[in-house]
Formats: sequence, C-alpha cells, structure tokens
Amino acid sequence: MNRKEFVNFIYPIIYNATQDTGIFPRVALAQAIAESRQTGDVFLKNELTLINKNLFGITASSTYKGKKALVQTWEAVKIGTYGNEKFLGEAKGSDGKTIYKYLRYFRAYNSYDECVRDYINVLKQPNYVRAGVFIAANELQQVAAIAKGGYATSPTYASFLVGIIKSVASFIPDIKKKIE
Repeated sequence: MNRKEFVNFIYPIIYNATQDTGIFPRVALAQAIAESRQTGDVFLKNELTLINKNLFGITASSTYKGKKALVQTWEAVKIGTYGNEKFLGEAKGSDGKTIYKYLRYFRAYNSYDECVRDYINVLKQPNYVRAGVFIAANELQQVAAIAKGGYATSPTYASFLVGIIKSVASFIPDIKKKIE
C-alpha cells in the first residue's frame, strides 16, 4: 500500500471519529502517518500498525489496563522504562544526532476506529489541554500545541507534521485546502 492508498484508507476513519471533537482531521492524519512510520511506499508493514492497530504510537504506561504489546522503537531522548521494557542501544540519526533504541509497551487495539477514538482521549489529558490543543484556531496552532504538550520526543515534531499535511494535500478533496 503506498501513501496515497493509505491516506484514502485511513482518512475516512479519522474524519468520522474526529467530527465534533475539536481535533482537526488533517492533524490526526499527519500524526497517523508520522507515528506509524508510513513513509515512502511501505505502509501497514510494521507490527505496531498492522498487528496492533496502533496508528499513533500511543504508549502504554505501567497503569494502563488495556491490551498492550512490547514493540521496538526509537526515541530522540533517553526515557525511563518499566516491566519488560528495555534500552537496546543508540545510533546516529539521519541528521547526525544520537537516537535511542528501546523495547517499549504500546497500546494495542481491535480496530483502527478504536485507536483513533483513544487518540482523541489521550489528547484530553491535562498536558495537551493546557498546551491549547482544543482551543487551536487552525491546524498549525493545533500541531504546535500537540508538540508543546509532549506528544513526541523529537524537537522538530510540529514542523514534521506540517510537512506531512502539505505532502498529502493532493490525495483527497478535504486535504487540498491549503494549510493555514
């Protein structure tokens, strides 16, 4: 499945789930693409996305009671671990900066719709609300608020998401609208 096919597959699910929530569907789409590592022509090939239906890289804390899976991931900063999670080493990223490899717990879902709905609930956590996710007037503000709330460890997360929104703009009618 290439990127266009992925967008056409997942966007209707995201669009329907985000209606009347305060989450811009194109922001959720960009995060789904970014967090499920949907780059180039390799889509739905990784364990987290394909098997566990986790499009957003939502981790499972030690207090999380739902289904979870132990999956390999990379982080931009060193993080703490619990249970069977492990630090696996470090490497240089494409930008020359050190990145850190972990085995971490992520939430697992029965469907992509269930995942999108949980993603919306995750964004209702106080750190995202305080950052302004639900009062954002446009996609740029919402992306900045999500990054400010600490969604990802990458310091360039907001600009990365904006780039994704722009890169898929021609794929579906709603996405054609220029990002504000």
